[in-house]
Order: sequence, then structure tokens, then C-alpha cells
Amino acid sequence: MTDEFWEEQADQSRVKTDIVVAYLDAWWQIMKARATRVAYVDLYSGPGRFRDGTESTPLKVLRKALEDARLSSSLMTLFNDIEIDYSRQLEFEIQRLPGIGRLRFPPIIKHGPVSDDIEHELETAFAGVPTLSFLDPWGYKGLSANLLGRLVQGFGCDAIFFFNYNRVQSGVSNDRVEAHMRGLFGALRLAGLRDQLRALPPQERERAISRALADSLAEHGAPLMLPFKVWTPRKRISHYLCFITKNKTAYLIMKEIMAQHGWADEDGVPRLEYVPQRSGRQLQLFEVQRPIRNLGVDLARTFQGRTLQVRDVVSEHNVGTPFVKANYKKVLLEMEAKGQVACEPPADRRRKQKGRPTLADTVRVTFPPSP
Repeated sequence: MTDEFWEEQADQSRVKTDIVVAYLDAWWQIMKARATRVAYVDLYSGPGRFRDGTESTPLKVLRKALEDARLSSSLMTLFNDIEIDYSRQLEFEIQRLPGIGRLRFPPIIKHGPVSDDIEHELETAFAGVPTLSFLDPWGYKGLSANLLGRLVQGFGCDAIFFFNYNRVQSGVSNDRVEAHMRGLFGALRLAGLRDQLRALPPQERERAISRALADSLAEHGAPLMLPFKVWTPRKRISHYLCFITKNKTAYLIMKEIMAQHGWADEDGVPRLEYVPQRSGRQLQLFEVQRPIRNLGVDLARTFQGRTLQVRDVVSEHNVGTPFVKANYKKVLLEMEAKGQVACEPPADRRRKQKGRPTLADTVRVTFPPSP
């Protein structure tokens, strides 16, 4: 990243760090019952601190580990940056952290480009270890669908990466960076994307690029991608923070975290976006759409004739939608009240909150067959 980036932490950068650290904590709560060691890998780590004194992601991750004695004894970390001065500064900052000696596994600090050598080292050092990887490149060099797919292949392995939409959009049609674009999209998909973008307006280009990226990642073993859009104060797209996984539970957990850092419409449906100064035009457009209005109809059609627990309804349906668990429960309660579904136990035998029935994850919901 440029030196100017490290002068002062922008709101967009703070949100990115908050999401990564929040997911690390949630991921660890699940992994600690299943693994004796876990790993966190940051391949574009930077110097660890902004010049205004604010800690960046690596130091906040390590502080989170030091707050939990069990995580301190389980967490393996690797931090890499292409700039040797940044790696040296990060090492200095890590050694200054109070209690850093409590980590059972001292952090590995490296410098160099992200390449096959780094991939081989990760596969060797963390073989069989659930790993959360974070890739925050300034542009797109070193970022490939093959690398991202490999990072999520093992048990409990998820990845978060910075996707610089503006630079990728311009790079798709730039022959000088074609090799990098092929790494992201594949040669055939890139050729088709170039032709497609020529005829599309800006908003449609954004969706086309996002779909192409998701399809490319799915081909490389990362079937679930969840993008979080970050806007600049001038109402332009800054970048996406993308989460990839093979696990639907992990996908939903991250969606809930991203929802907490973005904004929601009047129905409580999250828009997975961070807007520093929210645009009235964007808000109005989203609220006019009111996606929750069609959720009940879609659930009835998707699950007709089936009986399943609330948590399974959410798990099976939420991928590729904006909805979180609270949205599903709200709609299912409305459907129950209208007699459109039957729940077991029924509403009069379930706990009430403020006089209204609740809907636990384990409640069984029966959807009637189609007429």
C-alpha cells in the first residue's frame, strides 16, 4: 500500500478491521471445540500501526488472542508484506504488545511477494490446521482465484479478502494487466466479461464483475462468496470486503457480522454496505424495493410440503439473499399467525417476549404442499 494510506486510519479501514476481528472471535468460538490449534494468516499485513497511532488489523488480532488464555495457547499466526520495512516495523510493534510472551506460538513475520513459495509454506506450516486467511492487497497483484480457493480447502478454513473494484473494473479491459485478470477470472470468462461490459451501464457492470468473480471462485473450490460493499464519502464504490467459505454456517455468521457494520432498511433487512455519509437517493431506492415483502411467498414455494427446523430454513435459503436470521423469524411468525405454516410447538406453548410468541431455532415448521 502507499505511504499515504498509513498516515491516518479512514473509517472504511476501521470497519474492515472490525469485521475481521469480529469474525475471528466468532470463528474461534466454534473451532475451539474441534481443534487444538488454529491459525490466522495475513498476507499483506502492513506495518501494524498507522502514523496517527491507531493499531491496524494484525495488532488487533493479536490483542484479541491475548484476551483469551485458550486462544493464546492455540493460535498460530503468519504475517507477510512485500515491503521489508513494513515487516520490520510490524515485528517491532508486536514485540511491544503487553503480554505477547503468553502466545504459545510466536508470530511468524515474513516479507516478499505473494507467490507459489508463500502458498507452499502455508500448506507446510499449517497443514491440517483450521486457518482464517486475510488478504488486503492495495490492488490485485498476487490475488488469484487459485490462491483463494486453496486457502479454504481444509477443515475450518475461511478467507477474507479486499477486492479493489475500481482497479479491477479498469483492469478487465487493459491488456497490460491481462495476466492478473486471468488469474482472477480465468481466460475464457475474462474474454466473455470484456465483451459483456462494453454494452452495460455502470450499475450492471458491477453486478457482472461480482458474478464473474463468484463463479471463478466456485470453480476453484470456494462455492460461497459474501461481498460487503464499502463506499467513499463521495458516494462512489471504494472496494468490496469479500468472505469466502465452503460452510453455510460460516457464511451466515459472517453475514450477521457484516449486517452489524452496515445499515438496514425499515424492515430490518440488512444492506451489506458501509456508507460513511448515507446517500438519501440510495436509501430511498433500497426501501422502495422492500425485499422482505416477497420472502414469505418464496419460502412457501421453496419448502412446500416439507417440515424442518427454523435454523434449517435459514441455512438452506439465505445464501445469495440479503436476509439474516431475524428476518426469517419475523416472516415465519407472520406466516404462522395467518395460518400459512404450522409450527411445533405452536405459538401458545412457546415462550413469549413482550406478549408476543418467540421462535427458537429448533421449532419445527411445516409448509403445506402446493394446491
